[in-house]
Amino acid sequence: MLDIDDTLDVAARPSTAVAVQCPLRRALLSVHPCLRRRDQPAAGGAASPRKTPSGQEVTGHLRRLVRRIRRHWPTTRTTLRGDSHYGRPEVMDFCEQNDIDFVFGLSGNGTLDHAVEIVADDIRTRRALAQAPVLRGCYAETMYRAKSWSKSPRACARIEASSPGLDIRYVVTSLAAGSAEHIYAHMKKGKTKAPQRRTELDKIVMQLRAILRRKTSDAVLAAATVST
Repeated sequence: MLDIDDTLDVAARPSTAVAVQCPLRRALLSVHPCLRRRDQPAAGGAASPRKTPSGQEVTGHLRRLVRRIRRHWPTTRTTLRGDSHYGRPEVMDFCEQNDIDFVFGLSGNGTLDHAVEIVADDIRTRRALAQAPVLRGCYAETMYRAKSWSKSPRACARIEASSPGLDIRYVVTSLAAGSAEHIYAHMKKGKTKAPQRRTELDKIVMQLRAILRRKTSDAVLAAATVST
């Protein structure tokens, strides 16, 4: 599984569930771009760390990454996991064309809310009858297709009811197997019953992040000193 979320949190994410995290690569590439002026484009067309990457930019990085992975592990099944801004039509089309599964966050809307209304109303009613502050553990799914999408993948919803109202979060996936609860809780959030332990690789990654932060801060400070 490739986790392409913007943040790298090895303390909160089990290292056994995430084989590769692209943010580390982006962090390494972002040291020098921090010294560029804001109006200068990233070298080589790389995504700027100051903005959300476009579908074309994400697809370009994934193409190179998947090519290298399959060069060494040609029979390994790949699944991408990322936030909603990675669920672009270009990325999903790339996954389908290259036999890659994905689980991406999905922004809610009226169409999705209407599709899971029966389940949502049930948990809302049960919470009110029980007079509980919050009721969790309810999931639903539907087939959904946005206007810019070429296919209609599964959309899985996690539904919580509380005194202020409903909290519904969605993910979109190409995976056909597995319940909505499995897709959302175990695939999107990376939850597992296994104990979370920091490996030596996790420690190395955390040290690299600390070094990058120091180097970036020093570079920005030096640039500011020169400009003054």
